[in-house]
Amino acid sequence: KHSIQVKFEDIDRIEKTGDRVTLVLGKKPQCYVKPEGEPRTVTMEVCKDITGGAKAITFAVGPGSFSEESLRMRARDSKTVSFTEIQQIVTERSPRLAALFAGL
Repeated sequence: KHSIQVKFEDIDRIEKTGDRVTLVLGKKPQCYVKPEGEPRTVTMEVCKDITGGAKAITFAVGPGSFSEESLRMRARDSKTVSFTEIQQIVTERSPRLAALFAGL
């Protein structure tokens, strides 16, 4: 199983259009892989770039199969939160992310 890591300082710009968020990167993301046969809790290992040298990462923001209300209800019993809540939390704690989300 592969994953990628983008550090806040590697994000040059954040573009939001409708339900799409694009992270414009100044540095390619770091890629990791879980060693085969190892449990999920094992430390991921650095691997070759699986993004093709991505300069931007775009993802769709949305409740998926959950509504905002159902996410709030689930959040009481789990760690599930909406993107809006995450955006608010990170912008309160990081002046850099607040500026990026504000388009500065």
